[in-house]
Amino acid sequence: MNAGNWLTLISIAAALAIAYMHRKQMRQIELRRVDPTLPVHPPPHPVTRFIKSYGIYVWCLGWAGYDVVLLIRDLRKTTPVTREVVAFIVEDTIAIVLMIVLAMSIWFGDRVLFRLLKDSAKIAIEMADILKDLTQRMLSLDARITKLEEAGKIRPVPTKK
Repeated sequence: MNAGNWLTLISIAAALAIAYMHRKQMRQIELRRVDPTLPVHPPPHPVTRFIKSYGIYVWCLGWAGYDVVLLIRDLRKTTPVTREVVAFIVEDTIAIVLMIVLAMSIWFGDRVLFRLLKDSAKIAIEMADILKDLTQRMLSLDARITKLEEAGKIRPVPTKK
């Protein structure tokens, strides 16, 4: 198949997908007219959720797969080995390693970063609770000291100016 045929197939698939999404949206609008408590936006399609969750990993591993294909093509050549062929083999090997490292670093980075943010939020909430308790204790102590000063049981401490 040539490029024109592939473009035609992709266009037909895109048109069918757009028509499906349009019908789905129209059904949601009609259901909303019947029952206004329904949400305006339909939930995302499972494919959309998958792409949002794992799209970067599929992209990285897809490019790594493409580089594997290029590496195999370069290694199967029967022509004499030249500097250009060696450079292509090295380039393909480095690209494979870098794409896998990128996918792994994003995967582990998201997990570690999310855990750090979650722990930081817990600590910040605990600190805010402690600060609130300290503020309340200081206010109650200040009220007690004021009552004792008014009763004459203690003398106010002179402040330095």
